[in-house]
Amino acid sequence: MPAAVLITGVGIIADRLASQRHYWLPRAQAPAFGAGEHFAKTVRDAPAVFEEAGLARITLTEVPFTQAHGGLEGPNHLQASVLGQLAAVVGEKGPGILVVTDATGGGKSLTALEASRIFKASGDTAGILWLLPTMATTDAAYDALDVLTGEVGDAAGWGVAADSGVGSVVSRQRGSGPRSA
Repeated sequence: MPAAVLITGVGIIADRLASQRHYWLPRAQAPAFGAGEHFAKTVRDAPAVFEEAGLARITLTEVPFTQAHGGLEGPNHLQASVLGQLAAVVGEKGPGILVVTDATGGGKSLTALEASRIFKASGDTAGILWLLPTMATTDAAYDALDVLTGEVGDAAGWGVAADSGVGSVVSRQRGSGPRSA
């Protein structure tokens, strides 16, 4: 199952990026060429396409929880539980998928950010992927990531893309408001 999830995610992201009008239209109007040439050009273009989409890797400096999250007094029970137990599991089994459930306002977004730090410390992964059901939760996650990267990160190049399920996509880059993509 994890391989199927990964392949599905890669397919969805690749489709979103390659389906952008400014990307595919010039290629559609170009002279025909073979699969090998298409593959080579796509591989060559990929880093710039990811950077433009706000999907570049960011670097987060290791700092205490309270500094990383805008001066909170400390982790709540959920966050402390993940902070206290996840590192040992990742050390033994490597990074994976973490599903966090709790009530609204329970600290799931900050828990996910802290989990991503633990996963990244293993050296086997980079980036954060939140799969969220509503724009309200997406906005809250965006705000949490904005605070975190402003406090401890190299925020250049990160962004958020959200699909509402009805064909519209909202994309934001650090420091900007919502805009249709």
